[in-house]
Amino acid sequence: GVQSRRQMLALRRVCAGGCRARLAPRLHAREVKVNANTLKTGAYLAASNIPGRRPDSIFRLVDSEHVKPGKGGAYVQCKLIDVRTKDLFLNRFNSSDKVEVIELDPSFKAQYLYEADGVYHFMNMDSYDTVEVDAQFLAKEGPWLKDGMQVKIRLYEEKALAVVLPTSADYTVAETGPGNNNNKSNTNKPAVLENGENIRVPLFVEIGDRVVVRTDDGTYVSKAEKE
Repeated sequence: GVQSRRQMLALRRVCAGGCRARLAPRLHAREVKVNANTLKTGAYLAASNIPGRRPDSIFRLVDSEHVKPGKGGAYVQCKLIDVRTKDLFLNRFNSSDKVEVIELDPSFKAQYLYEADGVYHFMNMDSYDTVEVDAQFLAKEGPWLKDGMQVKIRLYEEKALAVVLPTSADYTVAETGPGNNNNKSNTNKPAVLENGENIRVPLFVEIGDRVVVRTDDGTYVSKAEKE
């Protein structure tokens, strides 16, 4: 009946809050130590590498620079982001340091379904399991999610580690502000999208137009092609 189906769905959930999913496929991860000078962009680092951070934190390497100063030993300047708090910061490793890296199974494709009570619901496109991610974890990505949008999700110990959105998506313009046609250097104007996000658009964009926007920073790309 309806109750039994609900119970089955509940068992198939993978929760970002830490609950176990008895029927969900388990992704195995392992931690390995590598030399700091071999770190690659996109790597996930354990909290044991970063003094003063929460022990359960995980960091993604956004960028790195190898530096050889005139005096002293070589080091690697890393730009890291806390995958849960989205805190972006710099950290320096000596080139000879051993850094603990978290290795994961490949991400899986998922489809965004809906948001309810502060939780985003996705469907694993392979297993059809329901994946739940707390809204606080997706503070940056959440506003750009759309019904049916396909994303990629990585898990670590059955918790969502990262939800990767498409590079860009199209949205309807709900409001636009006035543009200054007399100022040749001012070729855009403010606009509000259907999701409530404020962006800048060219002067020719009007209310009701669909525009393509980058999902990482809200930058206007182009007008969307008519369906």
